[in-house]
Amino acid sequence: MAAGSDLTPFQMENGIGPITEAVTLGPVNQAQADEGKALFESKCSACHKLGERYVGPPLGGILDRVTAAFAMNMMLNPQEMYTRHPVVKELLGQYMTQMPDLALTQEQARAVVEYLRTTPPPAPAE
Repeated sequence: MAAGSDLTPFQMENGIGPITEAVTLGPVNQAQADEGKALFESKCSACHKLGERYVGPPLGGILDRVTAAFAMNMMLNPQEMYTRHPVVKELLGQYMTQMPDLALTQEQARAVVEYLRTTPPPAPAE
């Protein structure tokens, strides 16, 4: 069976996990983004930088590359994402480190997404 062939089109685009509907993004909620920044700094920054490869991929501008639901499902359900989602399996092959379960709530994951919306993409490699 081809990688991901057991996944629905929604799961291919938005990941596998508790977020089962598209996340609608309106104007940036600055209070939520501030909470997300604090969470990012305490839970994510040991492995992720915004503008460069580190233990994990750079996350600046990540929402230009994946949906908000995909990012949230990755934060909330990393184990199943690594075992079932072909894009995440590919990332594991590139980075050789699996993201741990950070025990975030859906509200916390949404706050991190809100913060990531405010970050610029990494500069292109020269």
